[in-house]
Amino acid sequence: MDALELSRRAYEILVRTGGDPAPMMRTWTGEEWGSDPSSGTIVLNHPGSLRVMLLPPNDLSAGEA
Repeated sequence: MDALELSRRAYEILVRTGGDPAPMMRTWTGEEWGSDPSSGTIVLNHPGSLRVMLLPPNDLSAGEA
């Protein structure tokens, strides 16, 4: 499974478990998922961005990424 597919799956989980409206997600390939209006946009500038935000799972990972 490649990084783009993993990012898409993570976004789908976020939409199912998050509030409304869900944030948009833009990937390093220029793909955008979600719709306007959104609560914000998560921008992944590199295939490893999502991994850096989520691993290791601690309070600072997402903020630092």
